[in-house]
Amino acid sequence: MSMSVLVPCTKLVFLGFVLCSETMTVRLTQEKLDDFKLAGKLTAAEPDVQHAPLFIRPLEKVEEKSTAETLTVL
Repeated sequence: MSMSVLVPCTKLVFLGFVLCSETMTVRLTQEKLDDFKLAGKLTAAEPDVQHAPLFIRPLEKVEEKSTAETLTVL
């Protein structure tokens, strides 16, 4: 993976976020969105699945880190 972009572009993926200079927006990559959807499904299943919290906590940490990065970028 290259650490620099040598060609002008309007969209750039950086630290798991898509930065768009045309619309001046920052959004999550599809991979991060999928992680959040999985965390939500596991949370909903927690009462029925005995070991669900073991899988939810690591995903919650990723979510917290992503939220902190979003606030830093904005």
